[in-house]
Amino acid sequence: MAPASLAPSEFDYVNSYRVSEVAAFGCHHSELAGLSPSDVHILDLDSADGFASDPSDPAPVYLSLAPEEEESGQVSRNLTLLLSSREPVQWMLQSRLLSGKLRVLFVGPAGSRVEDFQLASLQHLEARRLRLDDASFEGLWRAAAHETGGTAMAYVKLKKANIISLVVAKAAVGGERREEKRKCDEKVEVQYADDVHVPIPYIYVCF
Repeated sequence: MAPASLAPSEFDYVNSYRVSEVAAFGCHHSELAGLSPSDVHILDLDSADGFASDPSDPAPVYLSLAPEEEESGQVSRNLTLLLSSREPVQWMLQSRLLSGKLRVLFVGPAGSRVEDFQLASLQHLEARRLRLDDASFEGLWRAAAHETGGTAMAYVKLKKANIISLVVAKAAVGGERREEKRKCDEKVEVQYADDVHVPIPYIYVCF
């Protein structure tokens, strides 16, 4: 008897993913890390590259935060994230080995929102929608300065992504400038995965 032919099937215990790299542009002033009451990061996303399980929900973008030097253990740092999207996005936040206040200001169409997906227990989330007439680079930079009273240490522009992991730079010593500072016209890297359920700690935005 001939063996049965194999056909594509769904298995509860087997999952496969395809992860690929996408281009992003921006700047990162690592010499500012830890010198202000809060490190300010701006993420400017056109749209999520995925879909929600419920068609009435916006597509999720999984955003993970972790310290640059995890072997050093828990890092206490206040963070402010200005998250902008051109299409409705559900920002799903996750972090590890971080403590302090996490302030999230988000800009986007109706339906956009921020969720505590799995934040570290010592990180305290405060999320608020911003209504901006100008969501360009200049507009976002001005908004960050107005809301925080300081200078953003990072701006990243992404066309599409559904998984982002932001590395929190180690604190600068005495304001000393670090060699890995990037100018605003240089590339930074980001990765995304086709399936929104892929675990995110190993996907990095490389500042």
